[in-house]
Amino acid sequence: YEKDFTYETFAAALVRDLDLPNCFYKRIAKSIQEQVEKAQKSMPWHEAVTNESLHPIFINLRLNDTIYIDRFEWDLNNPNNSPERFAQTVCEDLGLSGEFEAQIALAIREQLRDYSRLIREGLKDRVTRLPPVTAAFRDRLEAETWGPSVKYILADDIPQLEREDFKRMRPLSRPTMHIPPPLPPTVKPNRPPKPVNTFLMFCRQNRKKIMADHPATSAKDASKILGDMWQKLSEKERASYIPMTEAENQRRMNEWRMKENALNGLHTTLTSGVATPTLITSSHVNSPAIPGTPVLLAPRITPSVASSLDDVDDIDADDDEDDEDDDDDAASASSVIVG
Repeated sequence: YEKDFTYETFAAALVRDLDLPNCFYKRIAKSIQEQVEKAQKSMPWHEAVTNESLHPIFINLRLNDTIYIDRFEWDLNNPNNSPERFAQTVCEDLGLSGEFEAQIALAIREQLRDYSRLIREGLKDRVTRLPPVTAAFRDRLEAETWGPSVKYILADDIPQLEREDFKRMRPLSRPTMHIPPPLPPTVKPNRPPKPVNTFLMFCRQNRKKIMADHPATSAKDASKILGDMWQKLSEKERASYIPMTEAENQRRMNEWRMKENALNGLHTTLTSGVATPTLITSSHVNSPAIPGTPVLLAPRITPSVASSLDDVDDIDADDDEDDEDDDDDAASASSVIVG
């Protein structure tokens, strides 16, 4: 503890080092003071209990290329237990750098503070409490899960670990936020499918082979290669893709109609994989319709319609994935004459 090093002194040094606007000076000092005062209210933690109270402490720290993992017991009732002294001893025994001392002590204090707060608030059922110690040595099998371990990682793995650490970072003190209820899911409009042409069908058939032969090739470069291959095909070879193109467009249109009928609540009968609406005439219903005019019947949703509704999302997902590749191929083929 340095008496001359106040909240304002630290805030001024931080603003100067980071070249921040002066308006941050008072806010930083106030934020630090509020967090320190909040932490002091839960101190000392040993006053939360009146007799021996053992709790597990978990440590998992990484500094540069060194990872320190530890698990040990801590008596919350013993005021002589010092996180700083413990951290210093651990670093000396394991040969860890001095940077680990402050991090280990801070991790211990945070967990002790949380245990103390939960006990004070009467939430003992949320506190992990260990049984009293009856022997100096643990069972051999149980001992494997306790005690320290130090690991060293390769320098090439550090950037990836730093990105993962950044994602897990959370402020120590954050205001209570009101989380609004989730919005109802939006229904995507059922637009008719985009037709494909012979060049896109050619790309679909050959894209996987191109990517397998050239693993390092991007999707955009693969589309350019396919465009060059298409240019070299003869008219007869291009025409061979017309039947499968027409079949693909018919399949997409049939699936779109099936979804359209399902969303409109029509009673459908699935024949040969194609959904067809059931038609009745005005002679079967009491309505002022012109005799003989087909009328679309919209009765209860039957199991066949319910199953088709479940298939709608699968159809959309498959079409969206194909459309993404088609868009890449279409963009690269803007100068390609397709058959």
